[in-house]
This record gives sequence, C-alpha cells and structure tokens, in this order.
Amino acid sequence: MNKMSKKVAGFTLAGAVAISSMGLAANKEDVQAKDRKKEPTNVIMMVMDGTSAGATTLSRWYKGENLAINEMVAGGVRTHSAESAITDSAPAATALATGNKSNDKFVGVLPAVVNSPGVKPVSAKDAHKPVANVLEGANKGKRRVSFQHPKSSMRHQPAFLLM
Repeated sequence: MNKMSKKVAGFTLAGAVAISSMGLAANKEDVQAKDRKKEPTNVIMMVMDGTSAGATTLSRWYKGENLAINEMVAGGVRTHSAESAITDSAPAATALATGNKSNDKFVGVLPAVVNSPGVKPVSAKDAHKPVANVLEGANKGKRRVSFQHPKSSMRHQPAFLLM
C-alpha cells in the first residue's frame, strides 16, 4: 500500500469509528429515557352515574362489538356501601371520591356499621371521621384540578367531589 492509500484508509477507519460511536451514544440516551418512570401529567376521572359494568356489558353484547368507552375505561370502583350491596348516592360518592366505604345517608365519612363482605371494620373512635377526597388530595399535592360536568344533569355522586 502506498503512503496516500494508508492515509485514506486511516481517515476512513477513524471516521467510521467516530460515526458509530455517535450512534451508540444516541442509543444509550434512548435506553436511559425508556428506563425512567414517567409520571402522569393528567388524570381524567369519568363518573358514569347509574352505569354499571353489567349495563355496559349488555350494551356491548347487543351491539355485537366493543363500545367507544372500552378504549377509555382503565379501572372501576365498587360503590356498594359498608352495610349493603345496594347503596344510595352518598356512600357511592364516598367510595368514588375517597376510596372508602360509608353508610347509607352519610357522605365523606368513615362508616359506623360494617357488615358487607370484604369491607374492613372501622374502630369506634374513627366512625364518622371525615376522609379527604381525590380533589383535596390533588390540591394538597400541588396539582391543578379541573371539574367538568354537564350543567343540566348535576347528580349527587359527581357533586360530592366539589364538597
């Protein structure tokens, strides 16, 4: 190999190494970005007052295909009260907004009577103790909160979130 060919080969090899190392560095950043846990920037809570899993299942069977809501629903809440499988709006709203069961006719407080299967008993000193709801927790965590509802149909369960 002559002197000129060796220089060209050397520069070519050096350039190839430099370019490939840039590619590896770029890939390293992508891998690191994928390993990081992303915190959600927005949480949307849809309250379908009066709509049960059974009603949506029946609708899906009748239609013969998935509903548009199937793309959106990520979870559900069992809204029965601490004392009954059939509940009214107050304890259902408490379950939705706080994650705690309550008694019929009570909203935003822990239950005094617990006899529903799977519901943990509450001590007598904690009976009727107020519990924070989702919006209060978000505000305490310095999160912005927005509440949307159709003006013509303000129902009990979504209204509890505003208390």
